[in-house]
Amino acid sequence: MGKILAIAAVGPDGVMGKEGHLPWHYPDDLQHFDRSTRGHVAIMGYNTYLSLPRRMIDERTCLVLSKKHSINEPHVTTLSDVAYLHPFLQKTNFVIGGGAIFKLFFDRRLIDEAWITHIHKSYAGDTYFPTDQLTSWDQHLYRENEDFSIIYYKRCHGS
Repeated sequence: MGKILAIAAVGPDGVMGKEGHLPWHYPDDLQHFDRSTRGHVAIMGYNTYLSLPRRMIDERTCLVLSKKHSINEPHVTTLSDVAYLHPFLQKTNFVIGGGAIFKLFFDRRLIDEAWITHIHKSYAGDTYFPTDQLTSWDQHLYRENEDFSIIYYKRCHGS
């Protein structure tokens, strides 16, 4: 099995979504997401899948976790449980959302690395990233500008 990383953009209070979409628009962060995940496996929930532009689906192998829905499209495999992921994983795999999917993967200790864009401005939202999961992880600043900071996280042994 390859490595599984989380990738997300979050506001200061952990907000990462509002009504099925990002509550902000930062093209530089979207480019970071696109460059990082293109050509790799993207693991997501059904609502995250619905929110993605078509090109994001076509340029990735998408694994959609859903107990209620099935998707019959090229590049997309629907799985009813995280236990069925293993045969579909490649060398590099990204969990891209939503909030419940991130929580599931962190709770099962399946994520050992994360690329988190910390948006500096607060936005209203209804979907949250479990930022408390990263408090004891090693952190390295990757890039920073006036709007956001991209931090690379790696799980410390024992955490």
